[in-house]
Amino acid sequence: MINNIAIIGGGPAGLYLAWLLQGSGLKITLFDHRIPFEKPCGGGITFKAMNEIKMLKGIETLSNAVQQFRFISPYESSCDVACDVPMQIISRKTLSEYQLNLLDYKQINLVHSKVTEIIRQNDDFKITVDNMNYDSNFKFDFVVGADGAQGISRRWLGAKPFGTNRYSGLGYYVDGLCIDEAIIKFYTNSKGYLWVFPRGDHSSVGFFSLSKQFSREMALSHVTGFLQKHFPDFKPNPQRYYSATIPLVWKWEKENIQGKNWALIGDAGGFVDTITGEGIYYAFKSAELLSKAIVANKPELYFENCHGIIAELQKSATIFPKFYKTWFTSAMVLLSKRSYFLQQVLVNLILGRQTYCTLKATLKKNIPTVIKEVMMSFFKKG
Repeated sequence: MINNIAIIGGGPAGLYLAWLLQGSGLKITLFDHRIPFEKPCGGGITFKAMNEIKMLKGIETLSNAVQQFRFISPYESSCDVACDVPMQIISRKTLSEYQLNLLDYKQINLVHSKVTEIIRQNDDFKITVDNMNYDSNFKFDFVVGADGAQGISRRWLGAKPFGTNRYSGLGYYVDGLCIDEAIIKFYTNSKGYLWVFPRGDHSSVGFFSLSKQFSREMALSHVTGFLQKHFPDFKPNPQRYYSATIPLVWKWEKENIQGKNWALIGDAGGFVDTITGEGIYYAFKSAELLSKAIVANKPELYFENCHGIIAELQKSATIFPKFYKTWFTSAMVLLSKRSYFLQQVLVNLILGRQTYCTLKATLKKNIPTVIKEVMMSFFKKG
């Protein structure tokens, strides 16, 4: 019987899980020494997430709604895509503050301290923190790791490693860059992309790629070069940048995310889209699926509950090796510019309405439409 739960990490997944469990009668303690904090990401919250995640109702007052997207190929051709409904763009720090304000601190014990040890003692866990303002030893009968890909939870809880593949990302604030579209720029021989996501009074501009290809100097070079070419009046603020490592997972087994009296959610559980690096929806969804298992007093069902999102993420992993090849991103942008149907596929992928699991069937079924639209575009141009 679960009574006393520790959540390690105050990102979207950890805060959402705490919110879902408050009022359940369980004792909840949330550990994080940084919150609220920023993270290198565009901050896009998809239409799918807005529809499915209860905690996000009302976030529109704090976010920037964007319906225009521009995709730029490695060879500088571009395609503008208009979405029928907006994506909400919000900084991770603002999202964290929003979530914190929704917690009931009579039911949630928030410990602003860094966890240094998680020690199993029979069926319980002892957690040690580094802040002397707190009793340094806490005991729990269930531990949830929500502290990201590089957090201590995976190691101390004994989760089976995923492997060594990682993304690295570096993001900058560009103050005063206020545009009405989000931009994605692909590069030759790079498994990643540059993003420009407007957030009201500033834009988040950054670059991410496979860790083995990544360096801070390369990321800054891409960001600076892009701004000089497209927005010459703006420069990244060298004092306002943020970096992170993002998991890149090909396959999940139960031992990767769950064991006796513990579970991992969000980035800690590897729940990140392999192609886009997007993890907010999956952070929320994994927290929701774990909360259902805990409330039912059947935490062992967590992995089974995750089969739907795992299937989708594993499908993205099978597409990944081809997706970032220069010829593919170039063809995708060029053909989408000439085909309304392909633009709608991009729209639905952006909004979360098109799944990877059904993408191949969708494209195959509509090959004649794409061919017709591409051919007609040449005649119209002529």
